[in-house]
Amino acid sequence: AANTIAFSLGILAFFAPGGLGIREVVYAFFSVSSVAIIYWRILVFVIDMLLGAVAIFLIHLKSKN
Repeated sequence: AANTIAFSLGILAFFAPGGLGIREVVYAFFSVSSVAIIYWRILVFVIDMLLGAVAIFLIHLKSKN
């Protein structure tokens, strides 16, 4: 429940780019450990960067055809 609410509010918070800070407040409200919050944010960031790199590669590959 905490993850769903955190991501939903992060998307709806137009004043915070990427929901930065909003998600962490929700996790803290649900008594999630600070270490877990930091690890989760790092994991999501790394996955976003990897998927972004794959998307750039696929776009570049498609533009050659």
